[in-house]
Amino acid sequence: MGADSGGLGSPETVCSAVRMPGGEGKSAMLTEVEGQVLDWLARGYTHEQAARMLQMTPDRVQACERGIYEKLRVQSRGDAVREAMRWGWLVA
Repeated sequence: MGADSGGLGSPETVCSAVRMPGGEGKSAMLTEVEGQVLDWLARGYTHEQAARMLQMTPDRVQACERGIYEKLRVQSRGDAVREAMRWGWLVA
């Protein structure tokens, strides 16, 4: 998957792809930035590609990913994506 997403890099578009209702279950645990990172990683982007799309460093993307894993109590990207889809945070 290439870094050019056809305009999907805007924060509004990324946020609309991740549903994170406040105060309900696990969704209240993820920050907006973690939700954005999870969205791009779920699309198969590398840390570097996600960082470019979100205008942050690859190290920050990795830190967010570690935070997501810890909060969701998972150990892999696939598990995080499955959990997020189960909770309805990611739109298929």
